[in-house]
Amino acid sequence: MMGLRDLPISSPGEDRLGLKVYAEIFADYIRDCSTPTTIAIQGDWGCGKTSLMRLIKSELESGSQKDSPINTLWFHTWQFSQFSQADNLPFLLIQDLARKIDSRKSNDITNRLLSITGALGKGIALSAASIVGQGEAAKNVIANLEKMSKGTDMAHEIEDLHEKLMELIRAKARTSGRLVIFVDDLDRIRPVRAIELLEVMKLFLESEGCVFVLAIDYEVIRRGLEEKFGIAKAESLESYFDKLIQVPFRVPQDRAGNRLYTHHLLDSLGIKHSDKDVELYVNLLDRSAGFNPRKMKRLLNTILLHLMVGKKLFNRPDIFPMHLNVDSADIARLLFAFQCLALMDYAPLKAFPELFSGTVEEIRERLERLRSFSREDITKPHFDGLREALAKKGVSPGMLNGIVERYGSFLETFYRAIRFTGAPDDQPISAKEIQKLREILDFSAIILEQQGIDNELQDENCREN
Repeated sequence: MMGLRDLPISSPGEDRLGLKVYAEIFADYIRDCSTPTTIAIQGDWGCGKTSLMRLIKSELESGSQKDSPINTLWFHTWQFSQFSQADNLPFLLIQDLARKIDSRKSNDITNRLLSITGALGKGIALSAASIVGQGEAAKNVIANLEKMSKGTDMAHEIEDLHEKLMELIRAKARTSGRLVIFVDDLDRIRPVRAIELLEVMKLFLESEGCVFVLAIDYEVIRRGLEEKFGIAKAESLESYFDKLIQVPFRVPQDRAGNRLYTHHLLDSLGIKHSDKDVELYVNLLDRSAGFNPRKMKRLLNTILLHLMVGKKLFNRPDIFPMHLNVDSADIARLLFAFQCLALMDYAPLKAFPELFSGTVEEIRERLERLRSFSREDITKPHFDGLREALAKKGVSPGMLNGIVERYGSFLETFYRAIRFTGAPDDQPISAKEIQKLREILDFSAIILEQQGIDNELQDENCREN
């Protein structure tokens, strides 16, 4: 099989990110922590949240003892949010978990859910649930909702549902050990839906003997609260997050682990590389879009396609010049560098338009500026365009040094990545190197352009979700 699958880890033997040790620590914590507790596994989309949760689940199940038994349940929010079910997602969670805890007693829970949702309509029951127990305002809203539901005592219905669920969870904990509920893919649904789901979990499902482990990011909480309640202040967001989450944990990014992971991926694809190449791959992605296992897989799959196309067309000198005599490791590293350049917010760097346009001397001068970027004084004239572009983007003077340092670190790495094997590091890039770079990039232009289109579509899809 060619290419890298974008699937989470399913067993400890597949761990290449060094997550197993964290899974072991969390498993020990979950076995002994006070309950109820909600743990948030945080991180960007594709950073390994699901993989870490699966490893925690595996550790809990493999280490479960008679004196401290553990029951684990898994809920995929993404699956339930499809087919026009997003409005009912919180109640689908309750129904699904009740069925998995005790299928014989889940019918009563289902009937009560139907009573609430049938009386109030989609979404209204959730609004009532989220404000129950919050004073006079709650009483007024419930009174209004009761009128809408033709006299149904909604406060009683909701409280009764809560008690039935607590009874179900406590009974399970007494007979079979504490219950650990994993909720995945919260960052793949609309942020406001994620907030609604968290509110229902907090209200209905928190019980002694119950631990929730969520895959979510703080940014999802922020966007959801802003959409649902108009909350935008940092202190309000932090307070709300603290109310929902007792144990936040961000998926760690270990540089040594990232190198081992990248080395493993390159080996799996059969892409030729050295230890120096691996370091450049890691630094390029880390200093552009930020290191991310999913992004690394996606970029390397594209590199594999480039190399396969090049190999197929080796008998076409007009398309892939044989006379260049370029090592495949150099081609792969070079193309990866330019893909990372496209991933970066490169628009402000107007000081370097059309990197490989113009004469050889013009290109060499432009590339030398890239190499010296991090050591240059930002006030010098040839960075005027960068300063102006950053100012238009709302970057304050206080943030400027950090932005420049980030760009500088990436561009210095980029320059080293596009040098061919054997080229002296202390010498400017040669005319022969520039000619090779131009021809290779001309060959790859179509695929690189398509990659840029795919990135834009992916970003748009993420915004819609």
